[in-house]
Formats: sequence, C-alpha cells, structure tokens
Amino acid sequence: MEEKILSELKELSEDKYQEFSKKLSPGVTIMGVRLPALRKLSKKLLKEYGSDLLLYPLKENSFFEEKFIYAYAIASVPVPVEKRLLFIRDFLPFLDGWAIVDSFCTMLKDCKTYQDEYFSFIDSLFESNHSFTARFAIVMCNSYFVDERYMNDIFSKLEKADTSSYYVHMAVSWVIASFYCKYKTQTISWLLSSKIEIKTFNKAISKMIESLIPTNEEKAYLKTLKRKA
Repeated sequence: MEEKILSELKELSEDKYQEFSKKLSPGVTIMGVRLPALRKLSKKLLKEYGSDLLLYPLKENSFFEEKFIYAYAIASVPVPVEKRLLFIRDFLPFLDGWAIVDSFCTMLKDCKTYQDEYFSFIDSLFESNHSFTARFAIVMCNSYFVDERYMNDIFSKLEKADTSSYYVHMAVSWVIASFYCKYKTQTISWLLSSKIEIKTFNKAISKMIESLIPTNEEKAYLKTLKRKA
C-alpha cells in the first residue's frame, strides 16, 4: 500500500508547486500535489482500501500529502464518534504544519453533529506543549464553535494558550476576530480585560479591522484599542 500510494503521489506532484508550497510551510516535507488532485486521490484510496487506509505506516517525517490522505481517512471512515476521537488523538503528534492542521479541521464534518463530544476532547489541547496540537484545538473552535454556548470557555482557554508560537499566536488572533464578527460587544468586553499578550491582542484587532463585518465607524474605534508594546 505504501509503495503504491507514494507512486501515485509522485505522478501527481509538480516541481514548481512543491517549491511554492515549501515557502508557505517551512520545515514541512512536501511532494507538491495540488489540493484538488490530493482530495480526489484521497477519496479514491478510501474507496479502495476502506478502514485499512488507517494501517498506513505514517512517520513523523512523512510527506504532507501522506498525512493529508491519512487525515482524510480518519475523518471519513464510518465509525462511532468515540472511535474517531481516538484516531484523532493518535494522529495529533504527526501534525507538523499549519496546512495539515487547518485541512484536517475542515475535514471533521461530524463535529457539527457531535459538538459536545468534540469540545470535551479538545478541552485539554489548548495548553499543549506541541504547538500544532494547540493550533488544532483553536482552529477547531474557529471552524465549529464560534457560538455563545462555548464562548466563555473558549475565551478562558485562549488566555492560557502559548502564543509565543507563531502558529498558535495567529490562530488565537483569528478565532478572536471570528467571535467579534458574531458577538461584537461580548468579545470586546472580554478582550479589553483579558490577559492576552500585547502582540496577539493587536493582531486580533488587526484581523477584526480586515474583516468586512465592522462598519467604518467600528473600524475607527478598533484602531484606538491597539496597545503599545
């Protein structure tokens, strides 16, 4: 299976796209397969191998594309949510870049059905020493939990996240801006009294301003909130 999958990925890879992707994801091993082709291949392989695709011998330094296929299998194999969460837990150590994290989060569509189960699962991940595990928890919030029911819990968790990591810092800023677009008053009230570090505070404000949601007057006000380092 491994040899066959690597061979198919090699056929789909493009040198120029590989170089482009490496610049966006420093330190990540990438073959250079475009996402539409990678999704199509993942779907084909899942149909061919079924749950056996989860027996693929994934390694820490496996290509992004191999991890994408594995993530697709985790998200797509028909299993009870408890079993899927175990697969996710075992996959977390292999997350090594923002692209695989963010792609994986978008694949986990059954989170919409099992919100409470997923939220309980990610609860302990925000403070992970593995920055991409922490990013996974935060991006999951941005994808599925920008909701008043979870807002206070998420805000509390964001204050404890290690934003010294660039990828955690950006994810925290992103989800704060998402909450602002839906719950302006509550988000600003929390943010002004939060313990979020200045760099992330200001980045969140910038992302709010970049959004199409705030009015020009609201954007002018947001600019006044930025803090000096």
